[in-house]
Amino acid sequence: LASMVNGFFDVLAGHEVMFWQLDIISGLAGNGGAAFKNEGTLKLHDIHIRCNPLLPAGEYLIQNYPTSQLQMESDCQLQVD
Repeated sequence: LASMVNGFFDVLAGHEVMFWQLDIISGLAGNGGAAFKNEGTLKLHDIHIRCNPLLPAGEYLIQNYPTSQLQMESDCQLQVD
């Protein structure tokens, strides 16, 4: 289960979410991660995440919590500049 929030997507604990073949520009802030706040299982396949040029310095694109899992497959890219 993922929901839209200030950052972008919030993956809830106990849930598994998969994203395929997307280009994502991050949100701004106010969430654990500007693109994803991950408390569950987040699977990314062929995903390109770009940093929003208005994102304040020091913000995370993906914030993983201690109980979360992140799997990146195929051509995944994180662009921070």
